[in-house]
Amino acid sequence: MRDDLTTDGGCRKAVAKKYLENSVGAKREFGFGDNTTPTAVMAVFNDQGITSEAKLAKAVSGEAEKSAALILAEKVMGKWSSKKDDNGNVVQGDKWKDGLDDEELAVFFDELNALQAARNNYHASEAAKAAQAAVEKDNETVNDVVDQF
Repeated sequence: MRDDLTTDGGCRKAVAKKYLENSVGAKREFGFGDNTTPTAVMAVFNDQGITSEAKLAKAVSGEAEKSAALILAEKVMGKWSSKKDDNGNVVQGDKWKDGLDDEELAVFFDELNALQAARNNYHASEAAKAAQAAVEKDNETVNDVVDQF
């Protein structure tokens, strides 16, 4: 099939490899059988929200269930490598893939702490503004009641 993609399909070897990996991953992830029709594949893709090659690659890579926070944490701290077991399932590998180096991590945490302080100050000032507005509204209500006497 790889030869068909490179010769008849005009794909480069790397692209053909990626197509095959995504196809095998989709077959495993979604349980496609040998007689699955293109219409059935499209129905599954539509149900899963897969509208591009990138979304398919993400769905079959095991990355789809990761939260934005975890993805960011892995970019910063690093993560375990992955490998495939005998059944073609992606499992934890044997190596740690670093994110930022030690010097970059120190700078990152300094920047994170500064941003967290700014965010906390912002939210504290927003809460103070809301409390002040509530007091002013209460004062207006009291003044309106007093004026009626």
